[in-house]
Amino acid sequence: MAFREKQPFTQPTALIPMVASLGWVSSRCLQPNPHPLSCYLCIDACPANALVITEEDSEVKLIATNACHGCLQCVSACPTEALVSHDIDQLFNDQEADISLHVGCHRVANRHVDKTLHCLRALGADSFAALSANASPQAVVLHIPDDCSACEASPTNSAKDTWRESAQAFCSITEALPTGHYQRARQALSRRDLLRGRSTPPLPHIPEDDTEPKARRLQRHLDAANKRVGVVAPTLPGIKLNHDACDAHSVCARVCPTDALTAIDNVLSFTPQACLNCQHCLSACPENALESTTLIHEQSITLRHGVQTICAACGRSFQMHNNKRNEDGMPTCPACRRENALMQESFEDLFG
Repeated sequence: MAFREKQPFTQPTALIPMVASLGWVSSRCLQPNPHPLSCYLCIDACPANALVITEEDSEVKLIATNACHGCLQCVSACPTEALVSHDIDQLFNDQEADISLHVGCHRVANRHVDKTLHCLRALGADSFAALSANASPQAVVLHIPDDCSACEASPTNSAKDTWRESAQAFCSITEALPTGHYQRARQALSRRDLLRGRSTPPLPHIPEDDTEPKARRLQRHLDAANKRVGVVAPTLPGIKLNHDACDAHSVCARVCPTDALTAIDNVLSFTPQACLNCQHCLSACPENALESTTLIHEQSITLRHGVQTICAACGRSFQMHNNKRNEDGMPTCPACRRENALMQESFEDLFG
């Protein structure tokens, strides 16, 4: 399959049919072709180490083992929303505008809770921003038992846990008394359940034109910040280009899984709100001419604007930028410059 060729349309595949409403949209994921990138954010976010990426007959698959207990933290960790959940979608669909919202986890028994999500850590900064913007001027209140400290769904490395800080940026947090220990989101089917025809949890329906990788979470966060005053805007990923090192072959744009980097008519442009911050463009650049940074605005940036010219050495047409010329001031293509550099190195090795 050619790079950036569209994958066949797919609906979510159920990962743990009898435990949680968790589905995987393979065409949104960065691991399978045509963009086989090393992205393991969902695996790193799983406190139960239940997610595994395998390859069978050249087909990449995401598998959830029986260790999965349905906290859905993997969903909020995926920037492309390749992992989806009916429960999280339902929370957004049921929210009423301009009305306060009280959300608690399954360990909270509180008559003031409007909606229950099995684990509140299934929500990320983009979800908090969107819920907060929709409830404004009222507040979103999270009811958390025991500060999550005695819960199976809490992260194993508390030093790197920034979830509460992210939640407090958009919501109010109330400590609640737990009703019991953490439970699996849904128990496995028994023989009686099978005989009764108990159905599996539903999964969201994905429109056919929305199955490619996109920076969906970043864009949702931006939409919320633009919708309501006071909603904290996200820090946008940025790219810097070292013009002296760049050879203008636009490999970075060709490997970008979204349209964040584009090379059209000799112009290399960067759109921050479309960037996944996967940094594949940085690793793919043979000259190491790209560097990641951060931005505070959403406007597209022109990183390079080149012109077509003729190489004085070989006569081929090439894209020149930064006025790269040979010692005589004549324009030379990257291939001729490399050849001259190799000849110079060989001469110095022989006679230096």
